[in-house]
Amino acid sequence: MESTETGLTVIDGAVSVTAMVQQQSLIQEYMAKILKPDHHYGVIPGCGDKPTLLKPGAEKLMFAFNLRCEFDIETTALTGGHKEVRVVAHIINKDTGAEVGQGVGEGSTRESKWLYRTGVNEPTEFKVPKEYWNDRDIDILRDVDPELMGLPLSTVKVDGVWFIAVKGEKVEHGNPADYLNTVLKMTKKRAMVDGVITVTACSDIFTQDIEEMKDNGKAAQGKPPKSSSQPKGEGEGEGEGEGDTIGDKKGKYVYALFMDAGYTSKEVGPKLKEFCGASYTSKVPKDRLAELEAGLKARAEKNKELANA
Repeated sequence: MESTETGLTVIDGAVSVTAMVQQQSLIQEYMAKILKPDHHYGVIPGCGDKPTLLKPGAEKLMFAFNLRCEFDIETTALTGGHKEVRVVAHIINKDTGAEVGQGVGEGSTRESKWLYRTGVNEPTEFKVPKEYWNDRDIDILRDVDPELMGLPLSTVKVDGVWFIAVKGEKVEHGNPADYLNTVLKMTKKRAMVDGVITVTACSDIFTQDIEEMKDNGKAAQGKPPKSSSQPKGEGEGEGEGEGDTIGDKKGKYVYALFMDAGYTSKEVGPKLKEFCGASYTSKVPKDRLAELEAGLKARAEKNKELANA
């Protein structure tokens, strides 16, 4: 029907402005009084201020709005024993049994976070400096000793003491079936969160996309917040280069090139110094990366030819 006051078409059954305001206010009140940061929702460092709705938060919103969730799961076989999972989450009103919306999620055992595992971190003889825990700046670890220059570093706790460790090489999981159940649960979570955000119309308050990026290692990572306590896990420090240097992410690639070219870990730092004056692989100038990459690949090919001769 048409409103005689505004001339606008009004759809019968449309939610009133008052109801929409109440619904949004209700979610914000839940955030203030019930939902807990870093448990029900959280802000991913380096990805803006909009909070990401996490699985516990989605479950709380379903309870608050008297909803439940049912899943349709479709699994497709891929090569090499891998599986692709597609889940549709049906969001249902508990009282009426009516479906009020859907969410979708997809997952695969070939996603990078599942496909690979990191080898065992090898502790060095060097203890982690106290100042490292302020910002968890990986360069502080590298400054401890020249032998650590250019190495992919982390931290590991041995007998109650934190030591600098060299990260194990990333290797492919041998059996996708070992983590298929984990992929299925993650995919169900993706579908459920998507459905809850859609049905409660709270995408202006929460996002899911950043959580999905984080799941796959694609989110822009900032430095962890400062903390006076030591972490439970490994050290941070992966990121894109700032300014004229390539950063830790490409620095790891450069380190792998050095290994392929037949250099030892102790030779990486001195060779970098000789080539471009950099102390660490992360500090290689961007405008020298192509030259360095070509030289290391050429050396690796030459080594292969000599080995096959």
